Amino acid sequence: MKLLGNLILLRKVKETKKKALIILPGQNNDPYITGEVIAIGPGIKDKNNILLDNTVKQSDIVMHHSSAGFHIKLNKGEYDLGDKKVTLDEDEDFIIISEKDIIVIVSDDTITPLSNMVCVEKKEKKKKSSIIILKQDEPIYTSKVLSVGPGFLTENNVLLPMTVKANDTVLHLEKSGWKIEFNDKEYIVINEKDIIAIIEEDN
Repeated sequence: MKLLGNLILLRKVKETKKKALIILPGQNNDPYITGEVIAIGPGIKDKNNILLDNTVKQSDIVMHHSSAGFHIKLNKGEYDLGDKKVTLDEDEDFIIISEKDIIVIVSDDTITPLSNMVCVEKKEKKKKSSIIILKQDEPIYTSKVLSVGPGFLTENNVLLPMTVKANDTVLHLEKSGWKIEFNDKEYIVINEKDIIAIIEEDN
């Protein structure tokens, strides 16, 4: 079996070996799946015919939307997956997904957002620098941006760069994104499009 473009073969993992990681579904009720990267495609070409390599690597632990990709069952046996051979002792379920549908890569001490995802840490409330009018049932967070993905890849394979950057202070709805407890700290991973504003604070 050969994967094409930016497609990735994942094995669903029920429990990650990284005991410091606890992933909690966001209040947006969009479930997630945590998987191990088994094989990856060669990447895709942009409008200038330049190959865009995939960001993920074999054995990476990633998190993605449950609605993304499609499920396949591989029967017991040996499979040649391009540059890797996999032997299955029993029938097993896998997921084939596009890299752009992956939310984050999780390593021992780092959360790496992909696509246009943003990893933020909620800030303690300080004096108000602006007034945002929202419905009472939609509270907002003020958060510090820790890391951002490379940008959004359009259907025409054009990479749109991120607007926010590390150390920015941003406003976003409480219900946006996914809460992640990692190394005894709580982070939130959100889509850049769900950020309301970048705010400047007095030093």
